[in-house]
Amino acid sequence: MAATAFAVGFATSVGSITGAMAQTATHPAYVVAEVHVTDSAGFGDYLKQLPATLAPYHAKTLVRGLADTREGAAPDGSVVILAFDSLKEANDWYASPAYQAIIPCARNRL
Repeated sequence: MAATAFAVGFATSVGSITGAMAQTATHPAYVVAEVHVTDSAGFGDYLKQLPATLAPYHAKTLVRGLADTREGAAPDGSVVILAFDSLKEANDWYASPAYQAIIPCARNRL
């Protein structure tokens, strides 16, 4: 059985907005995951299904690869950063039936 190591975090950008923009602007949000794959062939099923879950939420993959760590402990595996237009979209994607359906594929392959 494959070991599981999957961490996902949600973060919002920090910035200064003034005047009326502060009342209507949405801030981008990022999903940061540390992924250690133990079954690359099986993990392919998850990767094939992932883009279709992201598309309705206008997500973009900003980073996917090994970290080049200068200080502190290096991540155990690859780092993935997804960008969303808002924290609501990031949370809606994660909670969506489409993404929840493929999470078991990832957990069994990480």
